[in-house]
Amino acid sequence: MILNLTRIDPPVSIGVWGLGRHARRTILPAIAQVDGLQLAGIATRRKDVATELSEVYGTRALGTLEELLAIKEIDAVIVATPIGCHLEDGTRALLAGKHLWCEKSLTSGITDTRDLLDKAAASDLAVNVVCSPLYHPLFGMLLKRAGQLDVGAVLSIDAQFGFPHVSRDHPKYDLQLGGSALSDVGYYPIVIGTSLLRDEINLVSAVMEREPGFDIDTRGSAFFRSSQGAHIIMRWGYGQDYVNEIRIVGETGVIEAFPAFSKPDNIAMTLRIRRQQSVTNIPVPEVNQYAAMLASFAAAIRDRDSRAASRKSALRYQSLLDAVRSHVYQP
Repeated sequence: MILNLTRIDPPVSIGVWGLGRHARRTILPAIAQVDGLQLAGIATRRKDVATELSEVYGTRALGTLEELLAIKEIDAVIVATPIGCHLEDGTRALLAGKHLWCEKSLTSGITDTRDLLDKAAASDLAVNVVCSPLYHPLFGMLLKRAGQLDVGAVLSIDAQFGFPHVSRDHPKYDLQLGGSALSDVGYYPIVIGTSLLRDEINLVSAVMEREPGFDIDTRGSAFFRSSQGAHIIMRWGYGQDYVNEIRIVGETGVIEAFPAFSKPDNIAMTLRIRRQQSVTNIPVPEVNQYAAMLASFAAAIRDRDSRAASRKSALRYQSLLDAVRSHVYQP
């Protein structure tokens, strides 16, 4: 499916810095699906990887971020490096006058995030942080039904995301590179879960745990409460069976969504509403949520209010993570 951006003239030119597994599997294919994005260059320290991929996607292969930023026509740079590199890489992109589209989480802490956002605001540049489930039709469907006649007033939201460990040499386990289950996998249930209600949300408590033999937190949970009394419970982690779901409990029914965050091609998507003994399954459109997100980023890049909104959202996402860290109980 090609996401049409014909209202954008001229098209948005982008570069990608960092060509790890996620970039190769998700970012580059998504860019190719968006009509209105032009891939002007890709860069990684592994020049052989960049060269191979440049032939596939018909773009320039570069070995450094500086070379990528030197391409004048680039409007925005996607930073797909480890979290611990985002402050430095993001700063370089912004100082070069490029809009910053960054993999989550934006940085390892609120101080670094504010520093980036201040630099962006000074030049009126966008800072869009990846949260692709927000751009999938499933999220809109959940948002529409939460608190509506489908299930009545929302009493609780339970959001869970986790999966087995991968190879121990993966950068996500490296503390120096910003490794953290909270920043990597907890990010999604926290951001999505708190976005499903329009009420004021406050953190009540949080837990982060580290398995023996690891330098980073490997699992955790958080409990938020809305101003209307709804409970929002998030759980996340590595080293467990695959879980990827949201459950919204209302006064008169329950909404269940699976898969809620990442959308693997081999898993059928379901949105189910249960009321007592009745069950209703609602079709969910199949959309590449990452491509839809990039299309939204590009559509808003030349609108001043949208650029300001991007910075506001980036601050909100990081503030949620920092709230969890500051309230955390570590056994």
